[in-house]
Amino acid sequence: MSDSAAHAVQMTAAGERQPSGVALSVHNILAVMLVAGCFNGLMAEMGESWTLTGLDSLVNLFGIGYFYPIIIGVAGWNIWQMQSEALQRHDIALITLGGLMFAAVVLVPSSLGSWVAVGVYALVLALLLRGTARHGAMMFVALAVCALWIDFGFKLFVGPLTVLDTIMTEHVLHLFGVDVTRLENVLTRANGFSIVVLADCSSWKDMPLVILAYATLVKFTATASPLRKFWQGLLMVFMLTLLINLARLALISLSLDLHTLIHDARGRNIFDMARTLVVFAGVWWATR
Repeated sequence: MSDSAAHAVQMTAAGERQPSGVALSVHNILAVMLVAGCFNGLMAEMGESWTLTGLDSLVNLFGIGYFYPIIIGVAGWNIWQMQSEALQRHDIALITLGGLMFAAVVLVPSSLGSWVAVGVYALVLALLLRGTARHGAMMFVALAVCALWIDFGFKLFVGPLTVLDTIMTEHVLHLFGVDVTRLENVLTRANGFSIVVLADCSSWKDMPLVILAYATLVKFTATASPLRKFWQGLLMVFMLTLLINLARLALISLSLDLHTLIHDARGRNIFDMARTLVVFAGVWWATR
């Protein structure tokens, strides 16, 4: 065996193929580039959170919450532990494409550009790879779609969706005997106090990310979860996440003090933790 062949494939005494140092570096690089692209897409949001809330932003990971790191970590790990045979002759092309993507998103720091690059590159990997590596690549594709929805797509439907949130909150308040009137996305109490339900208050902005976090953790923690249990857990996560946000909107519409308390950094952190616990509860139900 030549030196180059010996470097590419290492043989055990039993004759089994072992991942070589070159192959290991290949899939490590693929995972690192995708993770770096994701965090480049989140950098603007993290910087803004630090500027506005300072050390309080540490609790919810600089404003990005807990779902992004969970999905990025699981997806990256699936590619990181990929077997060398999964790449074969595509190694050079994948690294070259990934290097160009990484250079582009670093030289031109754009959230839109980063997520588009991550989504396209992960889609290419999903078409070429197999097994858990393909699952990881598809998670990155889904995450890029969720991020693009949150940052850009949601804005196309923000009007009707915030009105829908306002209508549901109005019904919740009436259910508890609170006198409130609604005009589009504005709720007004009899004492004159009113709130406007804006994009960041909507239940639908982060809902795809919540559902993706649930699906990612189920896939990661259970190799064969019954489909019925998966859909039951998904429905539970969806409904409880929706109810938590409606409760939040109902509370902030009651008084200025509650509005201030729930909208400050600590209030947002509690809200993020509650949604995270709901996801964990759904995963527990689907995998038990």
